Amino acid sequence: MLEEKSSDQLSLALSKFWEELFPKVQDSYAIPKIIERIKAWSGDQPAVTEILCNYVCRYASQIEAGDAAGIVDRIVFRDILKDWRNSLAASHLNRIETAIRDYEKRDVLLLLYMQILQRGSVPAEKNPEQEVLLSSGLVTEERGRLKITNRLYAKVFDLAWVEKQLPGITRPVTIVKSQSKSDRKLSLTSALYPKIAIAACFLAVAGAALTAHLRAANTQAALATQDEVTSSEPAAPTPTFVPSSSPPVVASDEAAERALFDRGVEHATNGRWLPMAREFCSLPKKSTYYMPAQKQIEKWVELYHDDIEIARDTYTQEQDRSCAIMTDGLIQAIQ
Repeated sequence: MLEEKSSDQLSLALSKFWEELFPKVQDSYAIPKIIERIKAWSGDQPAVTEILCNYVCRYASQIEAGDAAGIVDRIVFRDILKDWRNSLAASHLNRIETAIRDYEKRDVLLLLYMQILQRGSVPAEKNPEQEVLLSSGLVTEERGRLKITNRLYAKVFDLAWVEKQLPGITRPVTIVKSQSKSDRKLSLTSALYPKIAIAACFLAVAGAALTAHLRAANTQAALATQDEVTSSEPAAPTPTFVPSSSPPVVASDEAAERALFDRGVEHATNGRWLPMAREFCSLPKKSTYYMPAQKQIEKWVELYHDDIEIARDTYTQEQDRSCAIMTDGLIQAIQ
């Protein structure tokens, strides 16, 4: 029941976001990309999703083609992480922090959370500390393991935050014991070995460098003549390293859904309405691309109402099933 409520809240937040942002953005791909990036930060947590959507709407006029995902990253770092206590997320994040601070065995709780933060996940067990972390929303259970709910939480409640709550908790403990006279001698002797080894390595490296220098000097003269002969030839261009900007990994389902959307747009652009219907009608309602596809249909209906209606009816007879996305688009256009 709780998961269903959370899913409903998420759908409502994204629906409102679409309605507000769609008229302000020209690029048909911008909003799906923005939503994908918001989900990457929020992990589908409704409150965080709504906060990020509100921020994006503030900067709608600054959204440019090709930079849709980048604006979400800038919002997260500039408007939230830089000073989250004075951000739109302050109230939500404060509730999580208070739940951790107010726990009686805070040191045990923080040690557990630090393990999750460093390891990525820990086995789920029914103990009071795990229950507190789960009820706070800071962590979630997935396939029998506890993990941090989303990337934003992991950035806000990082190791530096843990250290502030309980100074010294993140530092390794060193155990020092008294040594006997013989132990001290052994330690002194042991300490000399690394120094001797370092000195030997230094001499070896210096010797190798000197040898290399002499060889270079001997070969320089031999190469001079060859350089004179080849100097008239154009030198090969020095390869320049260009760092790749690999796109974020997209889940296979999202990639397939985007392909459906792309093909549908291409078919419609060329007046192929039935193939467009086949692509768009295959999009699941929970897809990130469902609403942009519906909005595209609403635009096209203004000019090609009869063609789209015929395509919808033909698809329905062909597949022996209805197509909600086209029906909704036709209805919305009439309204």
